[in-house]
Amino acid sequence: MSVRTNQRILLVVILVIGLVIGGSASAVYSNSNLQRLRQDITLLENELTSTQSQLSDASLNQSYLEEQVNTLQGNLSDKQEKVDKLTSSLIQSHMLIDIKDQEISGLQQNVSSLEDYTQDLELELSLARDFIFVEASFSRTEDTSSRLQYWIGRAQDSIKIMMYLITQNDLANALKSTYDRGVQIIVIIDYDWVSSSGSDYQELKDYGIDIRLDDRSGLMHHKVMIIDDYIIVVGSYNWSASAEDSNDENILILKSTDIVTEYLEEFDRLLAQTSP
Repeated sequence: MSVRTNQRILLVVILVIGLVIGGSASAVYSNSNLQRLRQDITLLENELTSTQSQLSDASLNQSYLEEQVNTLQGNLSDKQEKVDKLTSSLIQSHMLIDIKDQEISGLQQNVSSLEDYTQDLELELSLARDFIFVEASFSRTEDTSSRLQYWIGRAQDSIKIMMYLITQNDLANALKSTYDRGVQIIVIIDYDWVSSSGSDYQELKDYGIDIRLDDRSGLMHHKVMIIDDYIIVVGSYNWSASAEDSNDENILILKSTDIVTEYLEEFDRLLAQTSP
């Protein structure tokens, strides 16, 4: 309430008290004053009613606002709970992704290992299809020289030899017989055995066979014969009498278009560095 309203209420109260005590209020105030007091009382009552109504409305508004606040707080709590659940789900998803990434990495490694293993198997299968073992021979217990002579005699197109030395006459004679049939023969021997005792170098050269000397540092210590660019004879066996009669030596004879390629490459490499 305003200050003026409070003053009016106080004045009315004083007048009422005066009427009760002295009974002479009518003498103090005229009828017009009484009428004015009644109007003021009515206005005060109206203002009081309005104020009470406003207080009631304010109380209702406060209740409504409190209800809205509670509702918003409830909604906020629900949303926070949803956010927490989503955050937890996101963390679990990241953990699951990390696990799956590790599984994928492991699977990729397994696939890579399987691919390598498959390639090895394919190579082994290819070699198995191409590789043909023919025979093996061990000197002193077998006639290894006769096996070499036999395969020299089987040549149709070419014989390429990388041999440390040739001093065994039977093998030199087998080369000459095959050369007479028109088979191309190229021989590489180490230079140290050109003029050594028993060397067949000069005899084969004079016969027309293409025999080359490897005079590089170090020994040309191969013992290889390649027949028709397909049959390979390898081992420890030098073409000497001691290899046949005195030493434990061996030869291995096989057929392979894949393996022979590497021996031909080695032969060509040495041939390019030799002299007649």
